Amino acid sequence: MTNFGTIKQHITEQLTLSLLSENKDNNKKKLFENFIKEIKKSPLLKTEYCVYSNIENQFIDNENKATRYINENINLFKNFKYENLIKENKRLFENFPMNESEEKCPCITKLHENLDTLIKESLKKESDINKKYNSFEVVLEYIMTENASKKDEDKHKIVNETFFSINYIINSAINKFNDKYSYFNDNEKEIFKVLFEDDNSGKKEVFNKIKKDNINLIKRKIVEAENTELSDKLKLTEDKLNSMGYDENNYIEDIIKLNKLNSIF
Repeated sequence: MTNFGTIKQHITEQLTLSLLSENKDNNKKKLFENFIKEIKKSPLLKTEYCVYSNIENQFIDNENKATRYINENINLFKNFKYENLIKENKRLFENFPMNESEEKCPCITKLHENLDTLIKESLKKESDINKKYNSFEVVLEYIMTENASKKDEDKHKIVNETFFSINYIINSAINKFNDKYSYFNDNEKEIFKVLFEDDNSGKKEVFNKIKKDNINLIKRKIVEAENTELSDKLKLTEDKLNSMGYDENNYIEDIIKLNKLNSIF
């Protein structure tokens, strides 16, 4: 069975490849959104996602500190059962099937395989000590290697020409985005800055700021209105804005509407 790290990497690469494409692939974007929604439904999958992300992006050159870091991450699973881990992962893979023959960077694949083993052996009532120790050593080596995700990149023979390392894809997507959308106004830059944040407080703050800006603009337009009909329409719009509240599930749609209204005025 494919481990969690492999499916996570696959879904992320689908999204970043769509960002690089001139013809935006909405299906890949939707795939990523559905994957995140599925993760959020399950405390166990959320924990798994966080732990894989923590390990993948970490570099610690002190062995004692690196060991403690790994143990602290693995301890996040202490309230879960091995059987539930297997069940939840199986459900995830059934909902998001992938071609397991896809070529992956060996360094990341090795990490995912051993992190998967380490988590499972840590949850078993009777774990295989040798498996647990060997997998821990691989994860430890990864964390203590600077730029570990690039470690074998030069040696990696690309069989599928559409595959790039995840770091290359993300950096290319960011550069392409910056070049294409350098003309964004301050509001739009704030919106995109918080779109990918997990902290809802930042999103809510931007939502309320743009909402307030719109209301203030409309109030000025009401004062400047030359006829009653226009004034009444503006008042209705103001009432509608006042009734709007921050909704995490509809944030993107609402913020786009608010920003569009702001640009009109």
